[in-house]
Formats: sequence, structure tokens, C-alpha cells
Amino acid sequence: IWDAVNLLIAVPLFILGWIFATRNSLRARLLLGGLSAYFFYVYLSCVMMYAFNNLFLVYVAIIALSMVGFFLNLRHVPAVSLKEHFRTRFPRRLFIVYSALLAAALVLLWLARIIPAMESGRFSAEEAGILTFGSQALDLGMLVPLAITTAAYLWRRSSIGYLLCSIAMSVGLMMSIAIPSCITVPLIQDGKTDLFEAIPFYALSFSGLALAATFFFNVKPQRLYEQQRAAA
Repeated sequence: IWDAVNLLIAVPLFILGWIFATRNSLRARLLLGGLSAYFFYVYLSCVMMYAFNNLFLVYVAIIALSMVGFFLNLRHVPAVSLKEHFRTRFPRRLFIVYSALLAAALVLLWLARIIPAMESGRFSAEEAGILTFGSQALDLGMLVPLAITTAAYLWRRSSIGYLLCSIAMSVGLMMSIAIPSCITVPLIQDGKTDLFEAIPFYALSFSGLALAATFFFNVKPQRLYEQQRAAA
């Protein structure tokens, strides 16, 4: 399901972002950076948690290219003055709250699984067959620090906060599509869910989409930014 979501949505979105990035679109540059981080996260998860298979080297290549692409793209982002490229009505507090709640939710959710396993020395029945908490390790080691740092720097009105938020929103955009799909599609195939049960997951998806859309909408078009700079 992850690969299907990536091929159908993430890859076309990345290509579209690259096309507009070549036309000096800051929105596209921010999206490319976030999607590079998303590909790095997802395929690092694949090499850590999937059984060895013929796509192993493909996953490794995607990890490497995503990391290099992220830093190459970063050269074209005005990180120091980035907040000046956002509209004055940018809902900064909304994203501070969202980032803080995301970090708190991931910590509480995953510690509720990790601590009982550490105390008992064994996994629960639903986790049988895994070697370690790979997904939880990546979330606690990557997404939680990203969310906390984003909230902290947005609170300080720092341009770094806006840059980190662009990464979080791009990753969140894809996660809000992929995670509900990964949960509900297998259940639907097994006949274990219905539309009523799927509604909460799709509500989560729409929330992520709305937040991402709000963020990128508030990035000023380059022409508007240049006009305001000239007027100032």
C-alpha cells in the first residue's frame, strides 16, 4: 500500500514540484524538501522492517537520493528570511499547537506499547513476529524532535520554524493519505470494517490535507513578495 500511494501520489507530486521549482517557485521548493524527507523516512522504515527482498537496493538508493536531494534543494530556499515570504495572516499558533499535539500524541501512543513490552520482556500478540519497534523508533527519534523543534522555533517567530514546518507539513500531507489507507484497505478487503468505522481515519486524512493546504497557501507568490519588498 505504501508503494502504491507513493507511485500514485507522492512521485507525481514530486515531479510537479520539481517542474515548478525550476520556475523559481518557493512553494515548490518547500514541497520538494518535505517530500525528500518523506521518502527518506518511509524507505528507511522499509530497509529496517521489511524482510530482505529484491527491492532492497532500490530502497537504499531512494534513501541516498532523498538525502542528497534534500540538501541540494535547501540551497535554493531563503532559510534566513523565510518568514518574510509568508502572508501576514499566517496562522502561526495553529501550527504551533498542531506540532506540539503531534509530538505528545506520538510519545504517549508509542510509549504505551514500548514500556509494557520492556516490563514483560515480550511483544503482545498483535506484534508477534517483529524483531523490534522499528516504526516507533523512527517516530520517536525523527518525527517527535521535528515537531517539538518546529513548535519551539515558530513560537520564537524564527524563519527556521517556518522551514521545519514546511518539512512537517509535506511529510504530514503524505502520511495523512497513506496511514488511513494502510489501516482501512486491509480491513475492507477482509470484510472487517464498514464506512462508519473508516470515517475517523478519513477525518484524520482530511485534517492533514487541510493543514498542508493552509500552510502552502500562505506562502506568498514570488511576484507578490518582490512587489512588497520594492514598496518597503
